[in-house]
Amino acid sequence: MEPGPVLAGFTGDAIDDGLGALTDDELIGFLAAARRMASWAGGMELAAVSQLDTRRAAHAAATGDRRQADHVADEVAVALTLTCRAAGRLVSLAAGVRRLPAVTAALAAGRIDVPRAVVFTDELAGLGDVAAAAAAAVAVTGAAGLTTSALREVLRRAVLAHDPGAARERRRRAQKQARVECWPEDCGTAALAGRDLPPAEALAADQRIDALARHLKAAGAGGTLAQLRAAVFLALLGGRPLYTLLPGNHTGDTRGQGNAGEDPAAGGSGQGSAPGGPGGGPGDGDNDPGDDRSGGDDGPGGDDGPGDGDGPGDGNGGGGTRRPGPGTRPGAPPAAGVPGGTGSRLA
Repeated sequence: MEPGPVLAGFTGDAIDDGLGALTDDELIGFLAAARRMASWAGGMELAAVSQLDTRRAAHAAATGDRRQADHVADEVAVALTLTCRAAGRLVSLAAGVRRLPAVTAALAAGRIDVPRAVVFTDELAGLGDVAAAAAAAVAVTGAAGLTTSALREVLRRAVLAHDPGAARERRRRAQKQARVECWPEDCGTAALAGRDLPPAEALAADQRIDALARHLKAAGAGGTLAQLRAAVFLALLGGRPLYTLLPGNHTGDTRGQGNAGEDPAAGGSGQGSAPGGPGGGPGDGDNDPGDDRSGGDDGPGGDDGPGDGDGPGDGNGGGGTRRPGPGTRPGAPPAAGVPGGTGSRLA
């Protein structure tokens, strides 16, 4: 049964009678019906936001006053008690769905849900209205049986087949929105992420973090590789010498106390210099993935990163690291051939 007032009545009755009275098959049927109802409701919400956006644009065109048109997201935020960012995403989604009639109809019929509608709008953003609507009409027929990731791949292939340059244009526009975001996590921790970064540079930065984390682990630093990657990430951005992450060096910030404690941001030299070349540090221009960037990447590149034991940081050559040799001063960072420099030391 398609979503609507009748199905709402049946699902309401089931709730009133208690879901415990349903058989397993009936409970699964109820679950699927609830999802269709949610899609129907989501479609109505998007239609209302789209209508509000259209009215404000029409008013601006008629009067030349764009104040209301420029603050539709603020209106939505107040009405729905959302953050401005969440409201802005909702307005953008409504505008994206508006140009895809097949997606609008599928939402109303409960054949797709709002997360799938997001995939449609994201992946077809680089196509013109006519081409996007045509691609959506073809893909929506099988969308109900696809996960969001599978649907994304189907749409990407459709875009490439229709207009190979559309994907590049979408990436170019997204990179103009490059930014670093910081927000509190629910458990009391915090998150810091770079968004919409150039893929090659983000991957290079991720590989460098991974190589340094593996070097620290090989040198005796405690913690999992994931924890060490996080520690390296914060140390590089905060200007903290990396050797302070090694055992026996957790006595606080030692920057400015000579070679071993040299502040990499100040371009120190010798044993306190940062990865990226002698005397180099984050942001020094010596092939440092952190130069002129907006931040890290929260996309592909899991905790173990690209290193597999035969690449950077495994001690087997090819830019890998090595353990401290005889005569290394206690507490000094071990020599390392890390990506981006030769013979530099952890700082």
